[in-house]
Amino acid sequence: MSLTFEYIKNWTKNKESFYFFLPNQHNGRPFDIIYNIIEMYEIDDKIIIKFSDDIEVSFEGDISYEDEFFNILLKGFSRLVYIVSGNVRGEFYEGEFCLCGFGV
Repeated sequence: MSLTFEYIKNWTKNKESFYFFLPNQHNGRPFDIIYNIIEMYEIDDKIIIKFSDDIEVSFEGDISYEDEFFNILLKGFSRLVYIVSGNVRGEFYEGEFCLCGFGV
């Protein structure tokens, strides 16, 4: 288990609900749609986060993070795949993914 994955997993434990911003867009109107994290796991050099509403994001590569308390920025990935209902809706090869956490 990588230190980055461990940190993200511990950071999410202290939150009840989430919103996220993709590297070049937000998902719907910001903060109007709130998600739960259903599952999070790490396989090889991938970190996969599954949200409610059948949304999944997977990160490949040397992922780093920046903790901003209510947000955690994930960056340094070589590939981020955004999947909705089993369909790839976006692939990103640079930028930052911002996970916003609420509650607790």
